[in-house]
This record gives sequence, structure tokens and C-alpha cells, in this order.
Amino acid sequence: MKTRFNSIWKVLPVLTMAFLLFTMSSCSDDDTEMPIAEDSIAELAAQNENLSTLNALVANNPTLAATLSGNGNLTVFAPTNAAFDAWLTSIGQTSVNNVPEDVVADFLEYHVVPAGAFLSTDLSNQTVTSAQGEVIDINVDNGVRLNGSANVITPDVQATNGVVHVIDNVLTPPSVEPLIGTVAGVAYFNNDFTLLVQALAKADLVNTVADAQVQFTVFAPTNAAFEAAGITSSTIESLSAEELQNILLYHVLSSEVESTALSDGQTVTTLNGDFYISLNESGAYINGDTEITGFDVAASNGIVHVINLTLTPPSDNIVDLAIAGGYNELAAAVTRAGLATTLANEGPFTVFAPTDQAFFDLYAVLGVASVDEIDVTTLQSVLLYHVVSNRVFSTDLNDGLQVDPILEGTTTFTVNLETGPSIIDASSTTTGEASITATNVLATNGVVHEIDAVILPE
Repeated sequence: MKTRFNSIWKVLPVLTMAFLLFTMSSCSDDDTEMPIAEDSIAELAAQNENLSTLNALVANNPTLAATLSGNGNLTVFAPTNAAFDAWLTSIGQTSVNNVPEDVVADFLEYHVVPAGAFLSTDLSNQTVTSAQGEVIDINVDNGVRLNGSANVITPDVQATNGVVHVIDNVLTPPSVEPLIGTVAGVAYFNNDFTLLVQALAKADLVNTVADAQVQFTVFAPTNAAFEAAGITSSTIESLSAEELQNILLYHVLSSEVESTALSDGQTVTTLNGDFYISLNESGAYINGDTEITGFDVAASNGIVHVINLTLTPPSDNIVDLAIAGGYNELAAAVTRAGLATTLANEGPFTVFAPTDQAFFDLYAVLGVASVDEIDVTTLQSVLLYHVVSNRVFSTDLNDGLQVDPILEGTTTFTVNLETGPSIIDASSTTTGEASITATNVLATNGVVHEIDAVILPE
């Protein structure tokens, strides 16, 4: 009996130790087991008040929302609300609603890594490719830092379809980084300038106006300005880079010009020719028609003024413009009178150009069949009475303005705005007075206004 007791006593400590080890092992496994994820990445974002901006943006992007809600194995770097607020300030906006949807989508996709769900312990000093297509640079020397600008502040939030790391800054795709704060960025991050950005990209001018080494002034047409000129997204795609450059460079100056430096009658030299400023009580205008509606939007490499119509650089002088514009009788009269060379020189001139019908009315009054039956000297006097020796845009006309033609020995004619838009009262016309029916057709050596009657000098 004693021997059996002694044997049991010797075995008992071994059994006890084995039981304790088993128990400790079981407890240890339970303590270290990670909780099973029950929510998708999209659901996790929706539940976190600090990610409400991100959640709202994802909800507005059905494709991305489906990706973050569905099956997958993703890594998402999730910026906080404060990070998005700081981002808006850096791009000069007060609301994400002002930013084009495709730009927002580009930024959001840059925060998603589709190659797998990487915990912070899986990361090293490396680069990973985002769903947007560009790479994110990761550094783990002191925590997890992305692109040298964003820190992971809450790592390893596991979801059913991946893992979320909360970050304190919005990541900017490397291709977009040079635009931040520049005159190019002013347009890129604004819903009102999507057509301008498209045109700049097609013309290969984005990097030009993002150049930090140059100070620019950009007179930026809004989407409505492009559409008023008949230029749509499809139109832009149909134009060549050279054609777009010709138009766009006419909106850009190679120096910074604030609104206070603009003056009435000023000639402004762009990267593709000159345009002309008119200032009056109604506002500030370029080439008579285009109004400057927004002033002095500051950028790191210049300044932006907003305009309501696109600008088109002139390519023809006044004579060629008359021919190309369908003023056949005027062109014939100028040729017969020997004034083609005069009106094709430097000028500048303003020409009040009678329509073909206005000349037909003149022929009826004079009892002739065509301009060829009018005495050359008489014809010269009539034509020169329609020419002023400087640029006078419609915005320079005011009621009672005395317009002095270049014909020597004649009286001025008067602008009368009371009886209708831009009426010219002269000593005599074929109809008593002439209405200006089209304005501000810019030529290389002046400006043309269409009128519906021939003005006759005394």
C-alpha cells in the first residue's frame, strides 16, 4: 500500500504540471486571437464620425462604394475630416462640392491599394501601387509615413474585405502634386473650369502654366464662356494641340498683372498677341465684349482673373476681314476707291462697316446699279467717313460721344444710345440714322462694327 502511494505521489506532480501547461496554453491562445471582422471597409468608414467626409465622398462615387463594400482584399489609407479640411485649404477651395468629381475620384482611388490587405507589421520601406495607378511611397523608420507627408495615426482596423489605416493628411498623386497652389491648380480644382483644364491638357500646356519659375497672369474662361463660344468638350477633342495653343496662349501673360494695374485703353501683350482693355462704369472689358468677372485670384506662380467669354486672337487685317466676313460690297468699294492698302496697314482703325444691303440702299438713292458707277473721289470720301483713327470698342461708346472720322474737312457723327442700342446720327445717311448691328469684330489692325446704313458726309 505504501509502495503504491509513493508511486502515485511521484507521478502526481508530473500530471499536475502537464494540466497547468495545457491550461495556460489554452488561455494564451484565447487572449491573442484577433477579433473576427464583421464590417466592410465602407461600413467601418460610415460608423466613424472622424471619417464622415471620406464616407460622404465614397457614397457619391458608386464604383468606389461598391469596391469598398464588396468582396476583396484591400488596404485603404483613410484621411480624417481634419485632413480633408486642410486639403481644401491647400487647393483654394472651401467645399469639396466645388471640386470636379473626376478629380475627387482620382484622389480617392489613390488611397486604395488593391494588391492585398497589409497590416502595419507587413509594411516596410517600399512603394505600393494604388488603384489610381500611381505609387505611394511608404517609410516605416518612425511609425508609418506615406509620401513624406501623411502619418498613420490609427493602424490595422480590420474589415471583412481588407484593412484600414487612418491617416492625418490627404495623399496627392505625384502627377498632380506640381499643380497645387499654382495658376494651373486654380483651374484644376474648380468645377467652373473643367473645359479650360481639358483644353490645357489637350494643348500640352498644363505643365507650362504650373511652372514655379515663372509668374503668370491668366484670364481664365469659365465653362459657360467656352460654351458661349460654341466650344464643348467634344469640340476641344476635335481641335489640334496647335489650334488650342493659339487660343489659350492669348489668355496668358508672362508676368503678374493685378487688377489695379489695368487701365482704360491699355494694350496688354499676351503670349500670342495683344488685347485691349476698356474700363467704364459697367465694368472691365477685353476687346469690347469679354467682361472680367473675377479679379486677383492669387497663386504661387501668378494671378488669375475670371472672364465670361473666350478670347480669340485676330488673324486678318480689316480689309481681309471684310472679304472673309461677307462684306462683299464694302470690299468692292474699298478696292475701287484705292483704299485697300491704307486700311490694311498698321492703323489702328475703327471701321463702321455697312452691310451689303446698306450699299444696295445707297445705290437706289444714287440711282446707280453698282459701286462701279460711283465716282472714285466721292467713293473715297464716303468710305473714309466710316473710319476712325483708333480702336473704339462698343464698351467705349457712350451717349452723345462725338466720333471723329479720318476724312478731313468733315464734321463728327454722334452716338445716340437713347433711341436704341448704339445708333449713329450723322449729317445724312441712306436711312436717316445707322444702327450698329454687330460689334467688336477684332482685326490685327483695328476693330469693325457692322452698321445697317451707309453714312454720307456733308
